[in-house]
Amino acid sequence: MKKTLFIITGIGLIGCATVSNLRPNEKELISMQQKVPGISLEEAQKGFKLYKFNCAGCHYLPKPSAYNISKWEQVLPEMIGRAKITSESEMQLITNYLFAKSK
Repeated sequence: MKKTLFIITGIGLIGCATVSNLRPNEKELISMQQKVPGISLEEAQKGFKLYKFNCAGCHYLPKPSAYNISKWEQVLPEMIGRAKITSESEMQLITNYLFAKSK
């Protein structure tokens, strides 16, 4: 029983650590701005939060660097529709975050 609880706790912590690694930070800002000129750290972090809360309810969160911008352009329209995101500003924040952190 203790071993099972330990394994479940470990998996939960790994999952949280993985999601927190997706959060944009100050060190990445210059790299992100090369892909999305003018993006601020605050905007990228808002996009990350929206991505996390709107997308993780249906599936695991792929790292933004799993795809290039071209692939995100193909995937996002369907996913944003499924997530029922209707706010243009929220769509833009998510898109900018994913583009900025893409490979």
